[in-house]
Amino acid sequence: MQEALDRGEDPTEGRDSGDRHREEVERQKARLKAAEQAKREVVEEHWEPPPSFGSMRYQLDNPLPENGFVVKELAGTGMTILFIAQWKAGKTTAGFNLAVALADGGEFLGRFGTELREDTSVAYWNFELDGRRAQDWVRDLDPQHPERLYVEHWRGYGIPIETPAGEDFAVGHLIEQAASVLIIDPSSSAHDHDENSAQEMGRWYKAVERIKRRAGLDLVVIVAHAGHGGVGENGDGLPRVRGNSKQMGDADAFWFYQHGGEHGQIAPDSRRYFTAYGRDIDTGQITLDYDSTSRRLEVVSGVTGRAEDRALNTGKEVWRILDNYYSSNTKTFAGKSKLEKLIRTAGKSDYKREGIEYADRMGWIEIEEQGDGRPILYRLGKTQPEDDKCIRLPPLK
Repeated sequence: MQEALDRGEDPTEGRDSGDRHREEVERQKARLKAAEQAKREVVEEHWEPPPSFGSMRYQLDNPLPENGFVVKELAGTGMTILFIAQWKAGKTTAGFNLAVALADGGEFLGRFGTELREDTSVAYWNFELDGRRAQDWVRDLDPQHPERLYVEHWRGYGIPIETPAGEDFAVGHLIEQAASVLIIDPSSSAHDHDENSAQEMGRWYKAVERIKRRAGLDLVVIVAHAGHGGVGENGDGLPRVRGNSKQMGDADAFWFYQHGGEHGQIAPDSRRYFTAYGRDIDTGQITLDYDSTSRRLEVVSGVTGRAEDRALNTGKEVWRILDNYYSSNTKTFAGKSKLEKLIRTAGKSDYKREGIEYADRMGWIEIEEQGDGRPILYRLGKTQPEDDKCIRLPPLK
C-alpha cells in the first residue's frame, strides 16, 4: 500500500471491499494491542512485589509487633480511618481537634488518650481552608506543642499520589517532617478522580497505602464528605461516604460525625454526634458539645446520642409550652387536642410524640387518662427540666 502511495497511485484501486475491510480490522487490532500494552506497562511501573510472611507455624512462633492505639479506643496503630462528616457539621474543626490532641499528647474529645510516637509529628494536608483561616482556627485551639504539627495549605493544588512523581513527593515530604500521622482533609479536594468510580478511587486508596508504608506512618485519617443523610427512622442512622461505596471497603475503621439537623441543613445548635466503628473498634454514638470560642469538642456525659438529645430538647419544649399555658389558664386543663395545637403553633410538631413521652418519663408533665371516652389531660409534673434557659417555677404540690 505504501509503495502505491509513493508512486502516486490509488492503493485501493483493483482491490475489493473485503480486502480493505481486513486491513482496517488489522489497524484497529494494532491500536487496541498498543493500548493494552501501555496499560500493562503503567501497572508494572507502580507494582511493588509483596513480601512473603512464611507459614502460619513460623508466623505464630515469630509474631509481628503487637498493635497498639494511636487514639485509644478509636484508632489502632497501622490503621487507615475514613472520617465521614455530615455537611456543615464542622469536619475541619474536628480534624484540627484531633491533630492538636495528638501533637500535645492530650485527649481527643476530652476522653480518648493519644500516643504520638516519640520524635515524630502530625502532618495535616488542608485542601479546603485558606491558609490564614486555618492558622486562626488552630490558634484558637491553643496548641501546647505546635512544633509537632505541620499544616499544609494546599487548597487548589491536589497531589497525584497515584503517579510515581506524586507518590515520591508525598513520601519525601512526610519523611522530611518526621510524620507518623497523616490527616487528609478532605479527600475529594486531594485528587481529581471521579468519586463515583470504584476503579479510580481504588487506585487512589492503594496509593495512600503505599505512602503509609513507605513513609512509616502509624495512622492515616481521610476526612470525607457524607453523601447521604442518616438512614432509619427520623434519620438517626449513620451517614455514608459521598461517591462509590468502594471507599467503605478500603478503610480499617470509620468515624461518623453529625449534627442534630437533617442532611443539607446547617447545625441547629452546638451539639455534635460521633461514632467510631471498625476492626476492634465500636464506641456507639457519643454526644459532643462544641465551644465556638475555643473551638474545642468535648464529650457530654449522661446523653447517649442524637435521638435522646432530640427527645430531651423536644421534651423541654413541651414542658415550656404547658408552663406558658398554665401561667394564664388556671381553671382549665389542657387536653390532647389543645396540647397538640399549642405544639404546632410553637413549630415543634415534627417530634411531638417523643417529646411528650420524654417529658412524661422525666416527670416534667403528668398525663391523666380519664377513661369513659373523656379526653386525656396534660398537667405540669412535680419536677422541671434542669436548664438555665428554662423558666424557673416552684415545683407543684
